[in-house]
Amino acid sequence: MGSLNDPVSGGLTLHTLNHIPLIAIMEHAAIPWGMKNKESKFVYLNKATLYTILCTCQNTFTQNRVRAQRLRKQVKRLTQEVCC
Repeated sequence: MGSLNDPVSGGLTLHTLNHIPLIAIMEHAAIPWGMKNKESKFVYLNKATLYTILCTCQNTFTQNRVRAQRLRKQVKRLTQEVCC
């Protein structure tokens, strides 16, 4: 097994890390992160952040749809009780 600085070993080494741009590493990070400009507007979001936002939106949509269905049932039950 080669040392950390041995580029011959074929793995990720300190030598190869020096030649990978930081943005390339951050784009594929599993940790959600982004950058904002001076006006606090996002100018960059990595894939993990986009996935997190998408999942949050889908969960909120699903929860709201379930709440709406429950509310419709309650309204229907209450109108039947009042009207009949």
